[in-house]
Amino acid sequence: MSSFFKNKFPIILCYLVAIAFSLKNVREPDLWWQLKTGEWIMEHKQVPKQDVFSYTFEGKPWVNIKWGSEVIYATVAKIAGPESVFLLQIIVSCLLVFLLYKLCSFAATWFETDHPENNALIIFTILFAIFGLEYRIIGRPEMFSHLFTALFLLLLFRNQKNNSKEILWLIPLQLLWANMHEAFGIGVVITMIFFVSSWINYLYGKKLKLEIEKPIRLSIVTVLSIAAIAVNPYGIELLIKPFEIFGQVFENKFTTELFDYSSYLYWQKEAYIAIIILTIAVAGILFLFKTQRNKTEHLIAFIIRKRLLVVILLLISFTYLASTAYRNIAFLMIVAAPFFYAALNLLLSKISNKKFNQAISNFYFINIILGVVLYVSVVSGKYYQYFERNDRFGLEVVSNINPIGATEFIVKNNLHGNAFTDYLTSSYLLWKLYPTYKTFIDLRDLDVFDNQFFNQFAEAISDGNSFKKLDSVYHFNYAVVLANPQFSRLLNYLYNDSTYQLAFVDAVAAVFVKNSVKQKDVPLTPTIAQSQNGIAYLLSKLFNPFYHTFDYNEIDNNLLAASFYSMLGESEIVKKYTLQSSKISKEKYQANELLAQYYYNIATNDTSIARQTMMMDSAKYYLQMSVKENAEYAPTYMDLGAIAFREQRFKDALKNFEKAAQLEKNNLNAYLYAAEALTTMANQGGSQQKKNLQEAISFYKKADRLNPNNPIIMSNMGFVYYRLNDCEHAVFYLEQVKDFEGLSQKEKDYAKECLSRCGH
Repeated sequence: MSSFFKNKFPIILCYLVAIAFSLKNVREPDLWWQLKTGEWIMEHKQVPKQDVFSYTFEGKPWVNIKWGSEVIYATVAKIAGPESVFLLQIIVSCLLVFLLYKLCSFAATWFETDHPENNALIIFTILFAIFGLEYRIIGRPEMFSHLFTALFLLLLFRNQKNNSKEILWLIPLQLLWANMHEAFGIGVVITMIFFVSSWINYLYGKKLKLEIEKPIRLSIVTVLSIAAIAVNPYGIELLIKPFEIFGQVFENKFTTELFDYSSYLYWQKEAYIAIIILTIAVAGILFLFKTQRNKTEHLIAFIIRKRLLVVILLLISFTYLASTAYRNIAFLMIVAAPFFYAALNLLLSKISNKKFNQAISNFYFINIILGVVLYVSVVSGKYYQYFERNDRFGLEVVSNINPIGATEFIVKNNLHGNAFTDYLTSSYLLWKLYPTYKTFIDLRDLDVFDNQFFNQFAEAISDGNSFKKLDSVYHFNYAVVLANPQFSRLLNYLYNDSTYQLAFVDAVAAVFVKNSVKQKDVPLTPTIAQSQNGIAYLLSKLFNPFYHTFDYNEIDNNLLAASFYSMLGESEIVKKYTLQSSKISKEKYQANELLAQYYYNIATNDTSIARQTMMMDSAKYYLQMSVKENAEYAPTYMDLGAIAFREQRFKDALKNFEKAAQLEKNNLNAYLYAAEALTTMANQGGSQQKKNLQEAISFYKKADRLNPNNPIIMSNMGFVYYRLNDCEHAVFYLEQVKDFEGLSQKEKDYAKECLSRCGH
């Protein structure tokens, strides 16, 4: 194999894969409020210290640590459009590849193997790490924290090995980090780990008569770098901010990326990749203990002599950090990757030269194959399809993800005043419409909005009376809500409420205007392509000559309209759009599933037994057709479960709901209906009663993780726990929802009875 294919081509592939992962369509709603903040700062020549973007918490103190990133974002967007913000991600991703290479090279000498540096294993480690980090290569300011984490490690490792003066760079870098992203506290943690381990090494090393230099320079840098954090628009207040942020991770259960290891949603491929990297790294350390430690040498003495304390503390600290939130797994992978490589190198170095050379030769081929497969699958879109990501290759703002149509409708119809918007749609509206539009709630989360307000929001999207109460306080003029099953209860309330009129709906969101003439069948507005910046298009084309912008002609708007009106229970409207879809659609399974819903709704509302049976048979027929055409379509199994439940075949209903949940892990209703089937089975008594209730709890927990603090879910969990004689958990949930207006009077009375019998 030529030198180019052994050394240069694989590292080029690393950079290409990192760039490919960075060339994504804009789908992160956070980006829009961050862009608006950057624009506001440049316009007003100051950093906002109070909330200026919402009308609900306007004037509340706001510590916005990301302001530096936001100014950079706004500058780039002004030059090359918002989609070009991912150019920053490309730069950061490439720098991360470079730093990981340097860290791996350094870690090899740390473990003192017979093969101090091995290019093939380094490339493999980088590709594996980038594969794991892909889920957070999303263009958000946290990319700077990933970069700073790797840079801090490299500077501190060099200092511990060579007492390098480069460590002085930590002071301005920590200052910069504290003005770029809220994870700047990680820099303090890393520096402190090196500070503590260096002093322990020095003090204990003196007893062992080891020549270890006194860490004076590191001590000075540690103090000054922490002091540098105070150089920011908020002064010394930022010194305690990391503790508040860490507390928010546990308090904020509204954001899925903050779910910890106890949530099943945490356990995705990234968690398993991190475990592999960590396990190999730890295995390398244990192998060092076994092979390089003298039998008479004390374990602590060995750790000091090999300077392994810092490695052990880093792995323990970042394993804990990763366990606290799904998004933090990325930091563990960055920290552990160099030791993953060093461990592989160490383990392989102990086999014979012939086997070692053969193993390395195999890694050359593995790297090329892995790099090519990753690159081609990403730029072709196959990667995102396989892992069921919503991402798409190419720098583009896609209209069927962002509420562009709703925003244009608001402008065209000159809608003003207070708007109710969910926290996912509000950021784009803020970017486009501020200052005439201010948010009700947005993705700045607990930095601005308190936990109680989030609970009120959760109640409002679950219950019409709770929404009405908020309306009486804030006097909404219109509402913008995601056209998504997650908000189906609120959509139904607004659609049927006499004071609101559905005025607009597209693939993303619905707009309801107050005090308008009622109209039931509002056509779904097709999404229209947005103009793409020339730089973004050329860059996307450069890395995939076959790249083309999103084809909006592929969207079946009739089917989308049918799905939307199905959530609203408008059977005849559903049938109209479904039949229109079935005439032109190549894939009929979705149309058949919606037709089944149509017949099912007729059956449930008809008083004639004979007609009910006939309509239900028609529903079953179309569902069977849907399964034949696509056996992996979750809504079909939801419908089959609903029919089985209606026919009191509860085990069959449960089986179908479980199948739907298996196909769509984020299908909230699948978990709720499965739990309902189990509680109904428990109501019938029998030897399986307790088991059914326990299984129902497991499904309610999964639903609660998808939709935290939903009072309906919480009340049901409380009732089931009470039936299981678990008063502790029953009280925990029922105390929070006992006064929730969405509960029926019977449910309120039962909640009070449960609490009373549990001593509350």
